Amino acid sequence: MPFIRRIGCLLICLLPWQIAAGQIQEVSQDQFAAYVAQARQLESAGNFAEAAQAWNRIAGQLTDRFGADSWQVTNARLAEMIASRQASFTPEQHAQLGQIRQWQEVAVQQVKAGQTEELLNTMHQAEQLIAGLFGPESHMVAQIKTHTAGLLQSMGQFQQAWETYRAALPLARKTFGPRHPDTETIYYHLGILLQATGNSDRALSYLSQSADISKSLYGEQHPIYADRLMTLGVACHALGKYQEALDFLTTADQIQTAALGQEHPGRAQTLLNLGITWLSMQDAGQAQLFLQQAADIFLAENGPADPFTLSARSQLATALAMNGQNEQAQAVLQEVVTGNRQTHGEQHPLTAKSEFQLGVLLGRRGQYPDAERLLGSALTKQRQLLGDEHYATQQTAAAMVMLLERTGRTDQATQLRQSMLPPAVARNPGQ
Repeated sequence: MPFIRRIGCLLICLLPWQIAAGQIQEVSQDQFAAYVAQARQLESAGNFAEAAQAWNRIAGQLTDRFGADSWQVTNARLAEMIASRQASFTPEQHAQLGQIRQWQEVAVQQVKAGQTEELLNTMHQAEQLIAGLFGPESHMVAQIKTHTAGLLQSMGQFQQAWETYRAALPLARKTFGPRHPDTETIYYHLGILLQATGNSDRALSYLSQSADISKSLYGEQHPIYADRLMTLGVACHALGKYQEALDFLTTADQIQTAALGQEHPGRAQTLLNLGITWLSMQDAGQAQLFLQQAADIFLAENGPADPFTLSARSQLATALAMNGQNEQAQAVLQEVVTGNRQTHGEQHPLTAKSEFQLGVLLGRRGQYPDAERLLGSALTKQRQLLGDEHYATQQTAAAMVMLLERTGRTDQATQLRQSMLPPAVARNPGQ
């Protein structure tokens, strides 16, 4: 659940702090950190008027460095506003603020326990209280809506996530401005959500805006901008726009290599997507180069049973087979099958997929008994987990039909074809 870990700090800090202290030149990093720490200490001690003055001084320093319209200054001004608002709170309002901090402690425990439904309820309660204290259109409401949407997305509640992101976006644009990390994050996650639900065409619009904002915020040589380009490449690939995907992914890889180094884990996902794109373009030679690099990085960073390692090695086996390196492909796929069984268990779609891949390869190599065993196992799993009409189930059934025909069992092949395959698949069992 990628979004859950970020929830806690929002409730305790109210304003996730992103001043980019490392970019300050007029003031040393140590001095600047001391100024921020002083402002926070004043807030912790209840000296909100003095804290507001401290944030005001920090905003002035940031203005000199980045300009009055920068997102860094926006964050400092928002922190000043929060402190000023708290300076006029009644005892009852301070008690409500304390309740938010108590909920933060509860949220941390809910995150650790994986209690997503309970965490979602905590987030909704916190949003209502924050809206009452700071206004329903405050930047903090935009932030908590964004985190809630991410939690909903991780829970598979995509429609609710979409509606919550969409509610957060105008608040973020109004309070943070159109070119701010929080606003960019919402565009990015809206695109990711649309991509995950098969709406790649609509996703491109949001992902393009995300990439444009991140470029203006961080520059065109920053890893965050590279990540946004990679996501654009994935969306283009899903739409069959392979050359555009290749252009985005290649640029992303160049940025990541320069900024992070060739062996950095952050580069591996881009390499994996480059390899997949080259496979789609039927260039197995190029695909193998990128997939081997991705698999090596994932293996070194996460180990052989990690899902990313297994995914990269599965794609690598496809490239090896396309290049005629069947023995190497078979060895890799055998390791992938074993890894998926250990990582996901026997009854999992990825385990079935790897069994299908290895079964097809063994069938092509004439190892029919082992091929039939693997394809049969994959088909049984897919029928149970995905249903007879799912593409993966149909693909495995078609491979089994072809294997039965190759081994002279035409009656069994005909029976399986008639019971499971629609005419189009039955006519093209090898696809």
